[in-house]
Amino acid sequence: MKNYTKILAIASVLILTGCVTKEDCDPRREAGFFNKIGCTVTGTYSDRIADKEAEIDSLAQEKDMLEAMLYEAQQQKQVLESDYSARQEYLDDLETKVANLKKTVNQKQALQGQLKKDIADLEKAIQDNKKMPKNASKATQKKNVANLTSALSKVNGSFNDTANKITD
Repeated sequence: MKNYTKILAIASVLILTGCVTKEDCDPRREAGFFNKIGCTVTGTYSDRIADKEAEIDSLAQEKDMLEAMLYEAQQQKQVLESDYSARQEYLDDLETKVANLKKTVNQKQALQGQLKKDIADLEKAIQDNKKMPKNASKATQKKNVANLTSALSKVNGSFNDTANKITD
C-alpha cells in the first residue's frame, strides 16, 4: 500500500502540474510549491527564459541600431555646424567689405563735390577775367591772374586727391 500511496501522490502532483499556465510561472507572482514544480516539469520556466533571452537580443539589436543612428546624427550635426560657421565667417567678411566700399564711395563723393566746387570757382575766375576791360589797371590784372592761378591750383589739388582716392 505504501507504493500505491507514493504512486498516487506522484500522479496527483503530475496532474496538478498539468494545469499550470504561463501566467502561473511568472516570477513576479507568488506561486505555490506545486505550481513551481509544475512550471519546472512542463518546461514553462525554460520557455520563459528563452522568450526573455530573445527579447534581450532584440533589444540589444535595437540599441545598436539606435547608437548607429545617434552617431550618424552627431556627424551630420558637426558637418552642419562647420558649414554654418564657414557661412557666418563668409557673411561677416562680405559685410566688412561692403562697409569699406560704402566708406570709400562716400569719401570719393565728398572729394568729387570739392572738385566740382573748385572747377566752378575756376570757371567763374575765367569768366571774370574775360569780362575784365582791356584798359584795366595792372593791379586788377595781377589780382585776376592771382585768382586764376589760385583757382587752378585748387582744381589741381582736388583732382589729385580724387585720383589718389580712386586708385586706393
